[in-house]
Amino acid sequence: MSDDKTIIRQLKIKTGVVKRLTKENGLYKKEIETLQKSADSLEAQGAEGADVRNAQNLVKETVRVLDDTLTRLKDAVGDLQDYVVSVESKENIAKDESLAAAKTALEEAGLVVGSEA
Repeated sequence: MSDDKTIIRQLKIKTGVVKRLTKENGLYKKEIETLQKSADSLEAQGAEGADVRNAQNLVKETVRVLDDTLTRLKDAVGDLQDYVVSVESKENIAKDESLAAAKTALEEAGLVVGSEA
């Protein structure tokens, strides 16, 4: 029984990581859009070159963070997929809602990772 609790705990942790990174990925995409609009607006208004460069640097930095988040998400998805495959054959685990939550998180993350490929 203790082994099952450990497995379920790890499943919840790994699922949480995938959910968090999926959410972060979406937030960074929105932030990039907002920052890009701001940079474009500054440029259209004829703002000083330094202001425009700073705005463009913010966009570039956020793109780098998004790339890092996507890499971490892909790693977390792979880790969770491997873990799900290794534990779903256990009878007590197959009935647990944590396994269903993990599969749902994998589907949602798969949509994000698949669209970035």
